This record gives sequence, structure tokens and C-alpha cells, in this order.
Amino acid sequence: MDRYARWNALLEMLTDNGRVSVEEAAARLGVSQATIRRDFDQLAQQQMITRTRGGAVANGVSYDLPLRYKTAKHSAEKQRIGAAAAALVSPGTVVGLNGGTTSTEVARALAVRPDLNTSAEGAQLTVVTNALNIANELLVARG
Repeated sequence: MDRYARWNALLEMLTDNGRVSVEEAAARLGVSQATIRRDFDQLAQQQMITRTRGGAVANGVSYDLPLRYKTAKHSAEKQRIGAAAAALVSPGTVVGLNGGTTSTEVARALAVRPDLNTSAEGAQLTVVTNALNIANELLVARG
């Protein structure tokens, strides 16, 4: 298992449990405790976790994790959810989306629907959001 796979596994453990000890992580991943300590130190330097005596804890809540980590997690499932949700939208509908990674997939699926693009009659879809990533997905796809 390479370093990045270990880091993902450690972040997954922290997401599930909130905290993990060096001993537990080493046993679960089949590596030395020194390796886990180095991994924890590097993740803490990136402000992804908080080091504790003998282990680590997750920084706050799960949305503190970097977006690239959350986006990659369960991406196929999020794409299926996005496609299914977008299929429920009819022309002329108003849709509200938050800034989550699953909502990003919904926005991507909505953006590629030709029947929802702006036509001569006006907007065929209105999306209400306070999330820049959602607005960006919709604008880039229309560009």
C-alpha cells in the first residue's frame, strides 16, 4: 500500500470513528507504528487532522476534509444520484442546490440536458444556489 492509499485509509478511519490510535491504525493497515506516526504528522501539517498523544482526531466535522478527497469518495454513486435527480427535473422548474459534492453531480447532470438550456422562450431551468462550485458547473457547461 502506497503513502496516498494509506492516507486515504486513515482519513476514512477518522471519518468513521472521529479518532484513531497509532496502534489501531498500524494493525489495521499492516504497517509499522513509525509509519503511521509519520503519516499522521504529514496529514497534520496539511491541516487535514489533529495529532493527539498516541493518535489523531478528525478536524471538526467531515466537511473540513478537502474537497478533492470528498469528491473522489463514492464518485460513481454520486454520479448515479446526480443523473437520477436530474431526470426528475422538467423544463421550467426551479431547483435549489447546496454546495455538496453530490449536488455538484446533480448540477453537472442538469447542465448537459439540452431540453433545459436557454431557448427563445427564456430560461428552461432556474437554479438557486449559494455555492460557487454549483454556479461554476452550470456556467462552464453552458459556455
